[in-house]
Amino acid sequence: TIDSWSFYDEKILPQQRIRNYERYVQFLVQEFVPYIQKLHKTHRVAVAGASFGGYHAANFAFRFPDLVSHLFCLSGAFSIRNFMDGYSDDLVYFNCPREFVRNDEAWKYKHMHIVLSTSDQDICRDKNVEMAEILRIKGIDFWYDERKWIGHDWPLWR
Repeated sequence: TIDSWSFYDEKILPQQRIRNYERYVQFLVQEFVPYIQKLHKTHRVAVAGASFGGYHAANFAFRFPDLVSHLFCLSGAFSIRNFMDGYSDDLVYFNCPREFVRNDEAWKYKHMHIVLSTSDQDICRDKNVEMAEILRIKGIDFWYDERKWIGHDWPLWR
C-alpha cells in the first residue's frame, strides 16, 4: 500500500514520506478520479475508508471538496503529524484535515455528505470527536455515529 512507501516507512526521512504520499494523491487527482468521472459520467465521487483508510478518505475529501460528494470516514484519524518525526512544511499541513479545515472556508464543504463513525471503545474516538467539533463550529453539516461496546476493528465497520 501507499502507507508502506510513505508514512509507515521509518527508513526514509519524513520529507520523503510526505513527498511519496503527495505523488499518490496527485495520481488520484490527475488520473484516477478523472477516469472514474468519465467512466460513470459524474462530476463528484464518493470516498470511504476505515482506520487509516478513513484518514485517506477524509484527507482526500477535505483537500479536494470539488471532487467529492460523499465522505464515509470509519474510525479515521485526521492528522499525520505522528508519522513526521517533528518535520513540518506546507505538504504536511495540507495533509492534516484537523488543521487545515479549521482554517478553511466552510462553503467549500457545504455540498458534501459527511459521515464520521466511531465507537466508545475505538482508539480513534477522540480524534473523531475533535473533528466533529471542528465541523460543528464551522457550520458544516455532518452525521456523527458513535456505537457502543465495540473496539477499533471490523465488527464496527461492517
